Amino acid sequence: MLGDGSIQLKKKSEKANARYIITMKTSEYITTLTQTVFHPFRCSNLNPYPNPNLPQHKDKEIQQYSFCSTNLPFFTILHSLWYKWDPSLEKYTKVIPKNIESFFTLESLLHWIIQDGYFDGHGRTKTVLICTESFTKKECFLLQQVLLNFQLKSRLKIRDKQRETYRIRISKTSINQLQSILLPIIPDEFHYKLGK
Repeated sequence: MLGDGSIQLKKKSEKANARYIITMKTSEYITTLTQTVFHPFRCSNLNPYPNPNLPQHKDKEIQQYSFCSTNLPFFTILHSLWYKWDPSLEKYTKVIPKNIESFFTLESLLHWIIQDGYFDGHGRTKTVLICTESFTKKECFLLQQVLLNFQLKSRLKIRDKQRETYRIRISKTSINQLQSILLPIIPDEFHYKLGK
């Protein structure tokens, strides 16, 4: 839930179950997700955007792919952990569960880096940054504690001062550790996320 995917429950009062939705640029990774992690949840086919089958999208290059699961009670339970209702925005916003350390695994780290991480090769600090703009500073601190379980030191980088948004930067001293634990399991097409 830390990455680009989201659990959708449209309204606070809605009685229907939630569903999982993800949109990404690469069809290979998203296909792998539908056939492995989300296979039991009866996912839709991949939906390209722009859709070359629609007349209004004719001759446009596909930019991204998405799929969604069916509505299930399992996702409704996850939604209650990962989202809270924001009355000022009149919508749910994503939050970090306080007990995230108890269920965050190496596979969780892998998908988080694939979906929200990137290698910053500019400047002196060549390391991995993780996009965490949708979380509070306190939640980012909690995520940094989770990273320490994998011997990964990090610091917060201010993304937007006015909005008080942050990204997590893996410390340069921990980049070798990150590469050593993820390179054996990350798909080849995502090695660039680790600077390889």
